[in-house]
Amino acid sequence: MLLRWLIAPALIGILVACSPAPQPPTPTLTPVPTATTIPQPDTPWGDISTLAEAPVFSPPALISDKTGFIAATFVPFRDGWRLTLYHNDQPIQTDITARNPYALNLYPASKGGVFAVWLDYDGGSQSQLYASYVTADGDSELGAILLTDAPAVRVSAAPMPDGGLWLVWSTALIPESVLMVSRLDGLGRPRIPQRLIGNADYPALLRADGRTWLYWLAATDGSLYRAELTEAQTLDDTVRLTGGLSLEIGDIFTGLSVGADTTTAYVFWQVVQNDRRGQVWWTAGKLTDMAWDSPRRLSVAFDPDNSDIQAGFNHGEITAAQLGEASPVDWLHPAAGQSDTLPTAGSWRTGVGIFYWRDGELFAGQRLEDGQRLIAAPAVAYDSERDLALMWWGVLNDQAAALSAVYSRR
Repeated sequence: MLLRWLIAPALIGILVACSPAPQPPTPTLTPVPTATTIPQPDTPWGDISTLAEAPVFSPPALISDKTGFIAATFVPFRDGWRLTLYHNDQPIQTDITARNPYALNLYPASKGGVFAVWLDYDGGSQSQLYASYVTADGDSELGAILLTDAPAVRVSAAPMPDGGLWLVWSTALIPESVLMVSRLDGLGRPRIPQRLIGNADYPALLRADGRTWLYWLAATDGSLYRAELTEAQTLDDTVRLTGGLSLEIGDIFTGLSVGADTTTAYVFWQVVQNDRRGQVWWTAGKLTDMAWDSPRRLSVAFDPDNSDIQAGFNHGEITAAQLGEASPVDWLHPAAGQSDTLPTAGSWRTGVGIFYWRDGELFAGQRLEDGQRLIAAPAVAYDSERDLALMWWGVLNDQAAALSAVYSRR
């Protein structure tokens, strides 16, 4: 049942983007009130915390700020859902509620607190885009703000230098999918949405080298495009980087994500196979290159005899790794921010952990959990002290998943 919730929204996005995805079941669960720990003596970073239980099919919402790591999820509340933050594992309830939320993400706010962005089924025929500025205490003066009356299908966001937040989303307007753009100011107040570009879907924003880059896929053939998003809410220097994926019958493309180190940008395609396991494809190139290699299936080979590796984080012992056929990667998502090394949260048949990339190459990996069944990509974040946090939703039963967290800071 839980995996059906993951697959159904992807099918709708591909086949009938203007139709609603099936709603999750009526909430009956209660959140874990405080973080619990599960002893894991073989975990290089220490114990694993369990933060919440919920029927969730999206990757974890996780960021860092100067106060530590912040996560969030919607937990069952009465006949709907309530947004709960977890600051260094401690729950903070907010007054933000939703009907059928999904695709929740967090972004740091310059005034402290966070911007929360999510999609919500309206109970009728479409999903809608909401955002809210929430303080560190869980207060939200403006509440949940509806950003557009038109149906929103997929959304991406990125912090702005002035403390606001860029938002780009796809909407299924006849006869084509269109990307729209808006932004929030430092208090969470939105501008009027504008049309950005047509024949486009799966937006992925990247803040790197002091500029804001937008990656997206052509709605017709899946080709990957890149452009710079300007302060005037227009696109400059639009480039077709590479072609799209060739999927097997029954495979479903579910999302696009992008990350960067100091020299290279990386794009990852997430696929759900017909056996309901994940599959990841990737490509990479310089931020201003005019063409990239075609996407390749991501599979990793570890070198357990070589663990004298440094990635520039407080990560403990990590193992050399490279592209290979030994361990196909099921799920993967990159960290936000730009550093000399890009950490990505991933899972494969026998583990959940971190893959480290530099200058366009995978060079190390780290297993932090053994063989747990995931329903979406895990998430990783790092703070100013170079500590790391890893979170994932693991399947509990047909009705729920558990949000687990582990930190490199001991």
